[in-house]
Amino acid sequence: MRRPAPWFIARTVLAVAAVASICVVLLNARAGSGIGAGRGDGGLLSVLGSVGQPRLEDSPASAYYEDDSSYIDAGSQFRPGATFFHQRGIDHVLRIMVASDRRNVAGMVTVVHSVVTNTRWNHSALVFHLVVEDEPMQSHVHAWIRHYHPNVTLDFRVFNASWVAARAPVLGHRKELGSPLNFARYFIPDLYPDVTGRLVFLDDDVVVQGDIAELYHVQMDPAHFIAFSTECSHGERVSAYRDYLNFSHPAIAKKHMDPDACPFNAGVFVAHMRKWRVNHITQRLVGWLQRNSRDPYIYGTGESGGASQPPLLIVFYGLFTPIADPLWHVKHLGWTASKAYSAEYLKSAKLLHWNGMWKPWLRIGRHLNRWMPWYVEDPTGQYHPERKLVGGRVVELPLS
Repeated sequence: MRRPAPWFIARTVLAVAAVASICVVLLNARAGSGIGAGRGDGGLLSVLGSVGQPRLEDSPASAYYEDDSSYIDAGSQFRPGATFFHQRGIDHVLRIMVASDRRNVAGMVTVVHSVVTNTRWNHSALVFHLVVEDEPMQSHVHAWIRHYHPNVTLDFRVFNASWVAARAPVLGHRKELGSPLNFARYFIPDLYPDVTGRLVFLDDDVVVQGDIAELYHVQMDPAHFIAFSTECSHGERVSAYRDYLNFSHPAIAKKHMDPDACPFNAGVFVAHMRKWRVNHITQRLVGWLQRNSRDPYIYGTGESGGASQPPLLIVFYGLFTPIADPLWHVKHLGWTASKAYSAEYLKSAKLLHWNGMWKPWLRIGRHLNRWMPWYVEDPTGQYHPERKLVGGRVVELPLS
């Protein structure tokens, strides 16, 4: 039997190596959608919460918090907009995500109602990705919204609280910030693996008075894939990075961030989910969550008390586009009355945010007259508000 020629052997070896390289690239791309590659693929998130739950240290997340800056794809030339989506067939619908637990169920429904009521976008092309605490809450919210808006698409997920259980210590007085649903925004690619285009994330304590399509199509810097509203809009500085992070801690010091830099508010953002996956954002956020759970003095003593915002501030430092129009995020309505805006300004705002302790559906809430017009009664009779507006006056209702 003749031996193959040397040139044939060399060519065969190169071909095998090329195939192996392609396989590695494909596997890496599949793994880049989050901690796991989605439901049913054997990824980490598909087994979290099951018997023999893996430790977070066993996941790829632990590799990202040491020097996460190297994972940002700063060379992206993505320039989003309606034309981009229609031409490429990525997304012809407008996607909004809201996450909430039972305590804030009225807030979630009010967000959806305000968005649908005030948009000129085709209602049948609106998709609300709603992340809830459990299946009974899912059934309740579904019936409540469907009663008023039968044409919008509701895409529910029940959040697996074990993904963040015991990893989100809150040292401040606002323990509600440690709710697992407050961290659902970290796991968007794993909750919705088929979403590849733009998505608007809204906290459950906002109302949208403008057309959400305007926010959805906000212009971003070509090198960015996420847009936030800063705390320096409307001509004032409310806080700085030093209010959220411990700059004396070595883990923060090595990031070389400016402690006086203007932070953003993570309760409202627009993000492109393919870029989120490519840049391993979920892994990096969970990596910081893991590290702070072992050493809560990295950011657990700041203004947020160790909630979901500090990891986002770290990962997206200098790598986000500010939402230019301050009317698209009028904040701090859930703080004291001294944080006041004129009635005309609140009426003209396109998005109002009750970040703070005094949510409008609570008895101690603020600015009820701006939230109540978008609240709709629960047709199932399961939820009863604590207050109502009667003739323009706030009326306290008996607690059930």
